Amino acid sequence: MNDEAALAVLVRRGRATAGELSSELGLSRPTSYALLSRLEAAGLVVETGRRGGRTGPRARMYELAPGLSRIVGIELSSSRITVAVADLAEQPLATASWPLHEREPEAVARLAGALVRRLSGSLPAGAHAVRHAVVGLEGVLDPETNGVTSAAVPEWEKPRFREVLARELRSEVTFARVTELAAIAENTEGVARGADSCVLFTAGDRMAVGVVVSVGGAVRVGARGYAGDVSRLPHPSAVADGSAAPADWGGAVSVLRNARQLGLVGGGGVARDALALLEGEGVGRGGAPGALVRRYGAEVAAGLAPVAVILDPEIVVLSGPLCAAGGEVLRDEVERNLRDFLPSVPRVLLSRLGDQAVLRGALHVGRSHARDSVYETARVYALSSGP
Repeated sequence: MNDEAALAVLVRRGRATAGELSSELGLSRPTSYALLSRLEAAGLVVETGRRGGRTGPRARMYELAPGLSRIVGIELSSSRITVAVADLAEQPLATASWPLHEREPEAVARLAGALVRRLSGSLPAGAHAVRHAVVGLEGVLDPETNGVTSAAVPEWEKPRFREVLARELRSEVTFARVTELAAIAENTEGVARGADSCVLFTAGDRMAVGVVVSVGGAVRVGARGYAGDVSRLPHPSAVADGSAAPADWGGAVSVLRNARQLGLVGGGGVARDALALLEGEGVGRGGAPGALVRRYGAEVAAGLAPVAVILDPEIVVLSGPLCAAGGEVLRDEVERNLRDFLPSVPRVLLSRLGDQAVLRGALHVGRSHARDSVYETARVYALSSGP
């Protein structure tokens, strides 16, 4: 337990002396020196220098071994792969993104491996390889088996996809929905941190439309893994007459449809994508909300209202590229329209994590797995080395 506690302090502080560990953990200095020697022998920590005043001996500084429990986060869409490599520290060390021209499992795995190796080449060398990789993708994840169904690319649903990724990355691989990872990032380091309950709405060109519910900081995935997958539903206002198809609200298709109805794009083709339309046509004269943002905000609010009525959340968070493009004007419109449905409106906030939300969520999940692995290594070494 002392070894695990010392590792947790080094994860949080970055580096510390035996005396500082003694103060934080309430241990004697000989005990702290002994556990640091044990962790150093196990390859988990290294001495990085000395600290002290002008007189007397200078205290040895220790930190986690370079490259210890390296973690990989991957955001995967049908058109692009984005990779982040990190260690147990709280910030990604390196990221890279690449177009995805081939979608077969082996091709995706080779590209993921090449990007990880390229990024890892700029990091300090260490004895420990990648401990865990977390892959965010669009689809449904079975909570029991972590199996993938309804993926953006059907080939990714096959068990061999995980197998070839694990072989290429030489690590355990966990799959997660991109919307779930974005919600985890908001709960741990975003605007939802500390909130008792939250509804996260995500929409973008690379991310499926999703509504994710968190209670007590924990994301609710549901009994079968598709909780909040609103891409399967038409907009509530169009259910009666059947005028909307599944996934036809809240996303890029919705923005483009409304833009055509307003005459912002010609019927012969889409001259500008949904992001550019929201950014360029979102605000009208005098700073008032433009017609496109008014329509889009009303549509998002009507879609969120049934969830908000059931949960009565503390906050609603708007995330993803489309929400970022609409900005504060969109946030105001969603909040204003929610007043038509709810007796008391929750705070509506814009995400501040930008396009890093999914990767940050993946790294958070990966760190949790990696810490468990590091602590287990410390326990095994302590038992094998004897008293």
